[in-house]
Amino acid sequence: MSQAPSRSLCLALALVCGSVIGAEIALTRLFSFLLYYHYTFLVLSGAICGLGIGAVLGAHLAGRQALSSLAFGQALGLWLAVAFAAWMPRAGILWLLGVAALPFAVAGAFLSLVFRAHAGHSQRLYFYDLTGAALATLGIIPCLEWLGGVDALLACGLLAALAGGLVAPVRRWGAAGVGLFFLAFLAQRGLAMVHLDLEELGQAADKPMFKALSSLTEPGKLVQTRWSAYARTDLVDRTGETGLNFYTDGGAGSYMFRFAGDFRRLFFLRQETALFPYYFAPRGRALILGPGGGADVLYALMTGWARIEGVEINAEIVGLVRQYGVYNGHLYEFENVDIHVEDGRHFVERTAGPYDLIALPLVYSSAAELAGYALQENYLFTQEAYARYLDLLNPGGRLALVVHDHTLMLRAITTLAALWQGEGRPAAELLSHLVVINGTRADPNTQ
Repeated sequence: MSQAPSRSLCLALALVCGSVIGAEIALTRLFSFLLYYHYTFLVLSGAICGLGIGAVLGAHLAGRQALSSLAFGQALGLWLAVAFAAWMPRAGILWLLGVAALPFAVAGAFLSLVFRAHAGHSQRLYFYDLTGAALATLGIIPCLEWLGGVDALLACGLLAALAGGLVAPVRRWGAAGVGLFFLAFLAQRGLAMVHLDLEELGQAADKPMFKALSSLTEPGKLVQTRWSAYARTDLVDRTGETGLNFYTDGGAGSYMFRFAGDFRRLFFLRQETALFPYYFAPRGRALILGPGGGADVLYALMTGWARIEGVEINAEIVGLVRQYGVYNGHLYEFENVDIHVEDGRHFVERTAGPYDLIALPLVYSSAAELAGYALQENYLFTQEAYARYLDLLNPGGRLALVVHDHTLMLRAITTLAALWQGEGRPAAELLSHLVVINGTRADPNTQ
């Protein structure tokens, strides 16, 4: 029977597994910002494939010295991968895939070696494996919010370095290695040596935010950034006077208008097509799914709606709108405004209604994003969701869709028409309860 693994080896195993799962989640957030969602899954799938490759290579390794070297190698590989992705974000998919797979391959070799050397105690090893992964899954979320995407990945590298110190044959050399990684991490926190190169991203201009930052006429200025498990949220100043732009993972954009409390100064907004649905009476209770920076909430306030409810899935946007309350006139603090931070579909399933207006201001604008977005599942735009919206409307209520693409508009109308006729009602009556607006002209990302 194989020798029982030491406690230090079990702890090292937990740290390596925690580093792997934490890096997996953090890489999802980093690549979601750098790339479009489908490429993100491609890169991550390739990176995780590195675990299998490393396991095969681990069959040719043996000894405690190899374990320590592999753990430190995983930490170094992860740091190098993060630095490469941050400094050269446009290196190409294959380069990013290969570099991202490196630390996973080293981790795979480590795990293979541990389980092979102590095969008779796999249950105990598996317990530490799952415990480390579970704790890292819980810890990476606050870590992303506190440290940001780049430094959260570097912190995952620290876990692997700690594992290397625990299994080092010579303890003082292991402690020295861990100390070097900690000093490097502290230097990174103070000097931000590894950071995303927004200038290079701006040259590509393949996402609305990158396009805004590199605009020749009105180049944007990054005001503030927040990371979370949901997305990276950026606040960008493009116009300076009228408002600020929010971007989610560099793509989906929404607008926060400058508002000092006097609606008369917003006369220029009355020309916006997105304001049109809010003119209809009765102006009792309105529900806005995805208010973002608050433009639609402002439209409803301008036109005198009695009760306004907004449902925003991105908590960071809501937090930033409230943080910049002086700038936007404390838009989300009005007595007749309620903002809920949750998934819109879940909210409409449990709310009682009824509403005089349900507005869905779709924020996607980039042509490349729309091409994929029109094909992917979105539970706010299914036939069941539309049926629920219609159920929540008052007899004279309206459903308002602000879309930025002809394909999405046709999909929405045909889905609603099929639903309406399926209930035995004339299709012509649908037009009395539906407002569809082309929001391209008012979209700040296309200007």
